[in-house]
Amino acid sequence: MLAAICCGAITPPAWAMGPKADIAKFPVLPGIKAFTVLVDRGDPAALDGAELCATRYGEAGIPARWLRTVRVKDFNDLMK
Repeated sequence: MLAAICCGAITPPAWAMGPKADIAKFPVLPGIKAFTVLVDRGDPAALDGAELCATRYGEAGIPARWLRTVRVKDFNDLMK
């Protein structure tokens, strides 16, 4: 997450989630103005969860998106 902030992909506030299945169940929180989910490359289950979560936020009227790495395994690799 820090790498994504440093490269300008996201801005704080931000927090990290645990297992990939958790993001699919992540509730819409009050006060959130925009929502971005970071997804590591090569994990179809995480991408499915990110899409479900972003859709839930979008349906609640909150701009939402997911970002996935393309040339590196995860966002931390951007700092190397």
